[in-house]
Amino acid sequence: MASRVPPVALAKVLFTHDGPDYYMCRLCFSRRKQAHGSGYSNLVKQLNRSHASSYEEEFHRFQQREGSLDQYCKVDEFALLVYHWMDWTVGENRELSMCEKPKTRKYTSLKPLACKTLSKYMFAVEEVVQARIKEQLRGKSLGFLIDAWTEDGTHFVAVIAVTNSAKFLLSFSTLEDEADMGADSMNQLLDDMLDTYGIEAKPLCFMVCDHASVNVAIAKKTSVPMIGCASHRLNLAVQEFLVPYETILDKLHKLMTKLNSIKNRHHLREVGGRMPVFRNTTRWSSTFAMINCYMQIREVIPRLERIDERIIDFVPTPRENAKLKGLYEDLNNLESVNKRLQQDHDVSLSDVRLLFAHVVEHYPTTGKYLQPTAAVVKFPDFENGVVKILNDDMRHLTRQERAAVAKLLEPVVETDSASSSATEKPRESFADAALSRSKTREATPRVDLQWIPATSNDVERLFSRAGLVYSSLRRAMNPATLETIMFLSFNRTWWDASAVAQGIEAKKARKRQRPTL
Repeated sequence: MASRVPPVALAKVLFTHDGPDYYMCRLCFSRRKQAHGSGYSNLVKQLNRSHASSYEEEFHRFQQREGSLDQYCKVDEFALLVYHWMDWTVGENRELSMCEKPKTRKYTSLKPLACKTLSKYMFAVEEVVQARIKEQLRGKSLGFLIDAWTEDGTHFVAVIAVTNSAKFLLSFSTLEDEADMGADSMNQLLDDMLDTYGIEAKPLCFMVCDHASVNVAIAKKTSVPMIGCASHRLNLAVQEFLVPYETILDKLHKLMTKLNSIKNRHHLREVGGRMPVFRNTTRWSSTFAMINCYMQIREVIPRLERIDERIIDFVPTPRENAKLKGLYEDLNNLESVNKRLQQDHDVSLSDVRLLFAHVVEHYPTTGKYLQPTAAVVKFPDFENGVVKILNDDMRHLTRQERAAVAKLLEPVVETDSASSSATEKPRESFADAALSRSKTREATPRVDLQWIPATSNDVERLFSRAGLVYSSLRRAMNPATLETIMFLSFNRTWWDASAVAQGIEAKKARKRQRPTL
């Protein structure tokens, strides 16, 4: 199948000049001849022959990092081998010991590599990626997405940095003292992370997290505005909305428990019914799933009553069925809002304000959590200021709102090239300076804040991926190893074969510098 990328673009991004009429492939570092002025057919053939399934994906990855110095690094055969094993294990959530298994070595063309060697250089590449991310964050306004996850008795804290152009996983680590999970321990973890990436307090504009008391305490101690996760607010609001239905929902949950016996599940399969679904008290979406399941199998439940008389006492009455039907329609509406919030892009704080206003209009009891003035909104001036800027209404910012969003309104730090070009402009006359100042006053600058997320769902997705890696068969994994795997997986754009080569060289350099006894 023909590539959707023009040959000239493929040649520019995926090949580097290596002498007259010769090019070196940046994917496998093979050398190919292509005479000047004769097109790029030989180079495209090389890609189709050796990298048919992956070169377009690699093209877009290299294109995102165009201009970085690592594109000029040459990689030896060993570094390329380590890169291929890392790409396989990290990208496919494989165990690190896979590279030592006899079956793997039998059915792959990759040369063997020791598990300890792979692990050692993964840590080295992590340091290289940290340096690259540090360079990307320099001089940019940013915010943090923060959340915590507990699995198998281990508590992990994840921090994702958000800028107007990209997202970076900065930390996925355990607390130094897991016995103390308060604000002071979290602040210590954040301080260590800020030192690692050279982030100062000035460019840190906000943090997005759930409404746990420890997060509120962190925001107040650090004086960084906190945006409460919109998905978490909706969850709290729907939990409040479901309070009057607790009796009937508890009855329905008991019915699902009775239907979950081996015999009843067998009879449900015979009549083509769904398997029982249970509610989770912390997630209202499970309540919606349970009611949805009941709506699909309630027609076949009378057949089961003749087989198992114990379920008769838990079958809803006709009046309760009417209530459940109305509740199902309401939850279906709320589920559409929940799914809208789960989208990766195009959901700003302004969109959340409109969605929540619509929900409160139809379901007033949710206003306790969804109103802009709700008690769970700990920094209303900041959120109101961001919403007004998104709606092009900066003129109506109050003094408190303008002070809260002051960091977001500051101009981006200019680079040396930009400042030098500014000094090269011809000097204005006295009259021209007066007229240009008048035009500057008339023009109202528009600040784009669409990049500020309204939810911390990116961290939730990260935890879902971490659960696949930290499975029941891999619980012996060191938390530091899991952190490195998740770090490299999330920041996949920022490492390639050249990063592996840099990591290997740095490791060797440190070994050479060790003092001999």
